[in-house]
Amino acid sequence: MRRPDIATQALMLATIVAIVVGIANLIPHIRAEQLTPVVLQPAAEENPAGLIVHISGAVAHQGVYTVDESTSLGDLLRLTSPDRDAPPHTITVIIDDAHHGRAPQRIDLNYADAWLLQALPGIGPERARAIVDYRERHGLFTSTEELTLVPGIGTATYEGLKEFVTVTP
Repeated sequence: MRRPDIATQALMLATIVAIVVGIANLIPHIRAEQLTPVVLQPAAEENPAGLIVHISGAVAHQGVYTVDESTSLGDLLRLTSPDRDAPPHTITVIIDDAHHGRAPQRIDLNYADAWLLQALPGIGPERARAIVDYRERHGLFTSTEELTLVPGIGTATYEGLKEFVTVTP
């Protein structure tokens, strides 16, 4: 039996490597589709339960999600796998609330990570880190007004973002 030449062996090796790399790249996408706990349901015609959320932009899983009102924006964004290297303003979130029309989702000051806080108007990386540091040193916020106690956040900044934040125990 004749032994294949070096060029043929290199071609076979390259083909095998390409197949293995392709499968390795496909596995996370297959797992993400199987493990994503968000249930997509068509909205009911009358009195739909929950919120319909449209997410697009710098996320891996863009689309329309139906969630209950207790789901936080941070939880929903984690499920959609945001691109952490992209600026936060490149993610678009539109919430259709059947009871109130389109309403902005509020970010919970007690549980939001610094990257999510940066999506707030007037909050950059330094202020977001200051909010997280304040929360770690002083405990959970008891009201949104307490945000003015964070170094670098004054009344004017608070007034510009108070409709976008909330606190829960």
